[in-house]
Formats: sequence, C-alpha cells, structure tokens
Amino acid sequence: MKKEMKFRTYLMAVLLVSVTIPCFVMSGLQYKMASEDIAKEERVQQQLSESTGKELLSRIQIAQHLLLTASEFVKIEGLKDSERINKFLESLRENFPDFLNIHIDNASGFSVSFSPERNPHGESNIGVDHTGRDHWLNRTTENRVQVSGLVNAQGAATGNIINLSTPIAQYKRIIGYAVAAVNLKKLAEQVLPQSSPERYEIAIADGSGKIIFSTSRHFPIPEIFPPAAIEKVKEDGTAWVSLNFGKDKEEFFRSYLSSVPEAGWIVAVLSSQKEREELIWKIALSNGLAWLSILLLTIIASIFVSSPLVNSISKLSSQIAAGRSRPLKGEVVTIPKELRMLQHKFSSVSSQLNHANTELFELNSKLQDEVEKQVKKVTEREGVMTAVFTGLSEGLVLLDENDVLRFANEASVNIFGNELAGKSLDMLFEEKTVQKLKAGGTLPVICPLENSKVLSLRLFSLVDSEYLKKALFIRDVTSEEQLNKLKEDLIGVVAHELKSPLSAIRLEAEEIRRMSGLDEVKEKADELLRDSDSMKKLIESWLDVSRMEAGAYQIHKELCMLAPLVRKALRITRANGDFDFNVDIHEDAKIIWVDRDAFVQILTNLISNAVRYGHPERKPVISLEAHKEDNNLILTFTDNGVGIEPSKINKVFEKFYQVEMNSKRKPGGTGLGLVIVKGLIELHQGSIKIQSEVGRGTVFIIILPLPEAS
Repeated sequence: MKKEMKFRTYLMAVLLVSVTIPCFVMSGLQYKMASEDIAKEERVQQQLSESTGKELLSRIQIAQHLLLTASEFVKIEGLKDSERINKFLESLRENFPDFLNIHIDNASGFSVSFSPERNPHGESNIGVDHTGRDHWLNRTTENRVQVSGLVNAQGAATGNIINLSTPIAQYKRIIGYAVAAVNLKKLAEQVLPQSSPERYEIAIADGSGKIIFSTSRHFPIPEIFPPAAIEKVKEDGTAWVSLNFGKDKEEFFRSYLSSVPEAGWIVAVLSSQKEREELIWKIALSNGLAWLSILLLTIIASIFVSSPLVNSISKLSSQIAAGRSRPLKGEVVTIPKELRMLQHKFSSVSSQLNHANTELFELNSKLQDEVEKQVKKVTEREGVMTAVFTGLSEGLVLLDENDVLRFANEASVNIFGNELAGKSLDMLFEEKTVQKLKAGGTLPVICPLENSKVLSLRLFSLVDSEYLKKALFIRDVTSEEQLNKLKEDLIGVVAHELKSPLSAIRLEAEEIRRMSGLDEVKEKADELLRDSDSMKKLIESWLDVSRMEAGAYQIHKELCMLAPLVRKALRITRANGDFDFNVDIHEDAKIIWVDRDAFVQILTNLISNAVRYGHPERKPVISLEAHKEDNNLILTFTDNGVGIEPSKINKVFEKFYQVEMNSKRKPGGTGLGLVIVKGLIELHQGSIKIQSEVGRGTVFIIILPLPEAS
C-alpha cells in the first residue's frame, strides 16, 4: 500500500511539474509583454517631454530674438520718439501673440513706451516706475535676455506670467531696458502637443521647481516639484522620479523630467503608476488562478490514471520479487500495453537466466574440479622442484631483476659458507666476473675465500617469471682444478726430463746417418730425426702452455712491419706442404705493435693448422687481410679447408683437442697449436673469433690493439 501511495505521489509530482512549467513560461511571457508595454509608455513620456522642451525652447528663443530686436531699434531711434517706438512694439506684439505686453524703460526705470498703452483698468502704462522689478534689481550690461520665474502680475497684465528682459546699453552704460510679459496660456497652446495622450499630464517648472504651467486634466499637480528631483535634473539633464501626490497623497506618479537649459526651465511628463500596478496584479491573479485550476485537474487526472497503472505495476513487482519466469493467474498484466510487453520480456529473460544459471552452476562445478586437479598438480610439481632444488649437489641461487639473491639451496650455502639471501652479484664477485657472467657462457672463478675455492659459474635467464628473473648455477671445481694442476706440473717435469735424452738421441741419429753407408740405415736415421723433431716441438708447446697458464710467459711488444713477419712465417711453414697464400695489407695496417716472435708463432700455427686440415679434393688456399679499425688491427685469416661443425667450434681452443674430420691432414700434431694462438693473442690484450662452414673452410678474425700514439 505504501509503495502504491508513493507511486501515485511520484506520478502526481511529474504531472504537476509538466503542467507547471508551461504556466510559468506563459506567466513570464505575459510579464515580459507587460514590461515591454511599460517601457514603450516610458519612451513615449520621454519623447513627449523632449519634444515639448524643444518647442518651448523654440518659442522662448523667438521671444528673446524679438526682444533683442526691440532693444536694437531703441538704440538706433533713441528714447525720445516714443510714438515711433510704440508703433514698432505694437507690430511686434501683433506678430507674436505670446506677448501680453512689451515696453521700454528709460535709464531711471520708468516706462517711456508701452504696448498696449493702457492696462485692463483703462489706466496709462506710460511713466510707471519699474525700479522694484527683478530686471532692475539684478540689472547687467551684458547683451542677453533674462527669463524670470513665475510672476503673479497685477498691473498691465493680470495672472501668472513670465517676464523677458534685456538691457539697452551703449558704451557699457545702461540707457534703458526692453521688457516683455509672456502669456503662459497662449505659450502653452503653442508648445503643448494637441494630440498628447490623455493618460499623461504635462507641467513646466522654473529652475527652483515651481510650476509655471500644467495641463491638470486628470489629477492635480503640486505647485512645486521636490528639491531632490530638481537637483537630479540639473546634474544629469534628465531624471525619472516617482512622485506621490493627489487627493489622498498615496497615489504614485511616474514622472520624466528634462531641462531646458537656455530658459532655465524644466519640462515634466507624468503618468499614474496605478494602471501599471493593476496590470501586473491582473497578470499574477490570472496566472495564479490558472495554475490552481491546473493543479486541481492534475490531482484528479493522476488519481484516475494511476489506479490501473499502480495495479499493473504491483502485479509485475510481485512476479519480479518472486523471480518467477511465468506470472501467476492473479499477476497477469492487461493494461497498459507497455507494461504487458515488459512482463512478457521479463518472463522471457527470466527463463533464459534460469537456464543460464543452471549451465553456469554445472560449469562452475567442472571448473572447481579442474582447479583442484591443477592445484594438486602444481603442489606436487612444486614439491618435486623443491626437493630437486634442495637436493642438488651443485649450488643454485635465484635472483630478482636487480641481481639480488632471493633464494639459495643448501649446496650454495655450503660453498660460500655464509648467508646469501639479500646479497647481490657485485657483493660476491668482482665486477669483471659479473660482466663476463652477463655476457654468457661458463667461466671458472677463484673466490676470495679462506679456502680459495675454484668455482664454475653459469648465469641464465628465467622465462615467464615476474619476480625471479635469473638463476646462477655454481659448481665447486676446486678438486678438478687441483687435478689439472698436478697434470700440468707432471707434463712440465716430464718435458724438462725428456729434453736432455731427446737431444742425445738426435745426436746419435745424425751420427749414424753420417757414418752409415747403407740406404736402409740412413732412412731409419731420417725417420728417427723426424720423430725427435716432433717430440721436441710437442715438448716446447707443452712448456709454452704451462708458462702461459702459470703467468710466466713474457712478451715484449714493439712497432714492427707486418709484411716481413708474414714472409718469415711462410718460410717456416713451406716444408709442411704445398699451398697458395694471398696477402692483402691495407696502407693503415702496415705497421703493427706486437712481440715479433710471438706474432710469427701465431701466424705459423694458423698456417700449419690450415694445411693440416685442408680439403682432400682441392689445394689449400690461405688468405690474410689486414686493416685498421678504430685503434685496433684487424687480421682476417681465411682457409678453404674442411671447416668445423658449429657444435665443435668452442672446443678447438681446448688443450689436446683435434677435429676428427675426413681430410687429407698429415698425421701427428700436438693439439696445442690453437691453444697457444689464443694464449698469445690474449697476452697482447687482443681477442680471436671463429666463423666456419663445413666443407667450405674457416675464418679466424684476430683483433689486436694499437698504441694510442700510432
């Protein structure tokens, strides 16, 4: 019930707003139209005041001009010929009916000429003393016309008049005055519009606000305007003021006042504000009654319209609250059509939702089972990985994106002997070691620990890991390195011990060859000499490698010409077999900075290796190209031999490793030639790279630094 009442209230409010807005709009338009009418009336008032002022000014200016003409005539004719002057004044008065009279005063202030000659009482106007009048009391020699205020005349003229006066002066001496009395009634008839609207009253006041003339057709006008209104007109030239006067002094009049500066007068056009107030009140009353009527009709309409609508909404709400896809018999909506369609749509959507909920529940059950299985697999996998990680005999640590160690297995802790978590690679190894690790590959590192362990390190990235980015594999190869050290020491001792008996064997073989006359014996002696040379070369290579690994091999670099060193190496290697050799030395690479003997040995070993591993189907062709790049000497050594498989390229610099290929290489070799080449290049602070293709040949690229001064 509460919901139904609330709906009715909302519906009533909506209807009320929908009809109230047009009412307010209509009221606004009516008020705007009334305001425009009022503004139009005020413009009429303003125009009427201004036109009256202009006409008044025009009449005053004509009167002033005629009076100045009379003054000039007297100056010319003199005051003695009064008859001639009287005729002239009479003609002026006939041509300008606004003049009640016009006369000339002599220097003593007595009238000497007058038109008319007699006043309404039949008395003569000649010889009247005017010294008490304003124009004599405020006399001036300036050649201008003075306009008086309202004067209540009792002599030559009766009633309210205004006087115009101008001095008759010669040589700045007053010899008389020309004075004219203006008939205000006739002036008003000439000035005031004949067809002025009856709802306006027109008044003319002097500079003090005293009324000189007014129409007073509909309401009485006061004798004087308020001083505040007069001051405002004098300041601004025009003014809108509200005046309250009349029979009960409670009615207000909207008045437009404008000044006539040349006359010092004010023209006012007045209209009653009562009509305006009645107009506004009529608009407000009519709109208020209309709104009340609409309000009553709205209430009745909302009750009539809302009853079936509320009933239908109540039925639909009941079905929606219960979540039924089909309405009960008492919930079927019949009207309006929109609600009936909405119920049908809801039933259809509800049915689809129920079906979707059933499918979603089944899918959720399947997903939950699958998640449980996956969680179980992940848990098992994590357990296996943890066991493997913990049980590794080699060390394994995991690092974050900043190369800080976050996890370490027990083997890693045993290797380093302290807590690793939170330490970075820079804290465990030297900067050079860290850079090599990041460059890739596996490298041995001697740790600065008390036991001076030798570790084999390998750094690799972890894929699809947000937190852990790298893994470091650590293997303790201290025992292996010690075994290799013993082996190297043994080789060194054996090499030294074999040199002496080998020299003796060689001497005996040479002696036998020289003394024997038998070819068979000489051949055996030659074979013994070749084997002793091979053994000697092997021993020397062993000793060179041992010195390099021990850091005892010394080189002495100097500036050398490259071409002679190449020729020397060719002379040494020509006995190894037949081959072609091409040399291309750029102008900027003719002088190099190397150890002479060491560099010749590098070339000799590379040439011997190229001849030994030449292709069985073609003659060995070897090329050497040298050029300068930046501050380095780049040597490119190319052969057309059998090449090296990609998987075996990194092994050629290992000791005693020989490539097993189907080639025409001669048997023998020490397996130390390329090891010595790499060692000598590194002693020169250089590097060597290999590019090879099986069946086509191998390219060795050697980079040797040059001195800054070069």
